[in-house]
Amino acid sequence: MTAALIVLTVAACGPPASQPELTDPRVIIVRTIQATSGLRTMRVRLDAELRDSSQQAPQGGAVDAVVDVAAGEVSATGAARDGTGQFGVIVADGFLFATSSNGRWMKTPMVGALPLMLFGGGGGPAPNVPAVLLDLADDPETDVRLEGTIECDTGRCYHTRVVLPQGQVWKLVVGLTGIDRAPNGNIQQPPLDQIPVLGFDI
Repeated sequence: MTAALIVLTVAACGPPASQPELTDPRVIIVRTIQATSGLRTMRVRLDAELRDSSQQAPQGGAVDAVVDVAAGEVSATGAARDGTGQFGVIVADGFLFATSSNGRWMKTPMVGALPLMLFGGGGGPAPNVPAVLLDLADDPETDVRLEGTIECDTGRCYHTRVVLPQGQVWKLVVGLTGIDRAPNGNIQQPPLDQIPVLGFDI
């Protein structure tokens, strides 16, 4: 079984000095989702670490992305943990531009489930991302823990950890990609041992 740890930095601060600190981690997650649900543009950084019992060392990498929700455009760069495999991706005007191994950019139309994943392109409705995340945060199968409050660039921030078991991970994938709404959909859930456990440090 593979487990993935994703460190996600969200622009959400801890409590003002005049308010008591929150202690319920689910309330913290829910308020974070609600506070950021109206963002039209955002910058996101994801650091992923993949662990498998057959591997000597963890795999993974990092991705920096700028997302324009209103325009349905994404610009992202990333690389593996050791700095290799650097890539760039731009999604705009119904096309996906990506760097190849020789550093040149390639242009391909977005087809299949990808337009659904990216803001409801291809005639499908955009996924309601806040609703998907709120549903997972409220589900007792989701393990939500408060690790404490820490000093950060914006003051004091909550440090929470969210762990999704395999069934919840598949629910997240379906909710965010819209693969169940693809034209020739009929998507079957893969066996649980083929789905990683996802842990988020937020």
